[in-house]
Amino acid sequence: MFFTQGWLGNAPGIHFGHWHIIDNGRRFLFCSNYDGNFGGYLDDFINGASTGTTLAWRWTELSPRAPAVDGQPGIAAPRSFPPTRFVIFRGVKCELKFKSYARDSMLPHIYHFDACNRTIEQINLATGLRDALFGERNEKNDDLIMRAIET
Repeated sequence: MFFTQGWLGNAPGIHFGHWHIIDNGRRFLFCSNYDGNFGGYLDDFINGASTGTTLAWRWTELSPRAPAVDGQPGIAAPRSFPPTRFVIFRGVKCELKFKSYARDSMLPHIYHFDACNRTIEQINLATGLRDALFGERNEKNDDLIMRAIET
């Protein structure tokens, strides 16, 4: 599945995502940015992009490794991605197993991309307010303008 118009399925909180094939095709690296907590980030994959995420991660496996840095978990024994059904179903929907697998897959990073220092909710609110101010006068737009004034 390809999402090239600024959305990853129905997961609006994920601002950036890029998949890299590394180690001569033996390993898969996913990098992304999200403006919320990690549980909410994974919930976006579970609820908004589960089929594509399951398909992409289906054949991955965690290999044993020491912790990347102090305070981070290591991986004691190899683990496979949560079980799927017909290749693209279930995996990510096994919420607790998926979240555990994703957390154990993480490594510390040294960069962070932040285009405008605002959350997606703040950007959506500002966009809606702009559209209401310059759009036709109706109850919905008036309500949005009044809510913005109150905050």
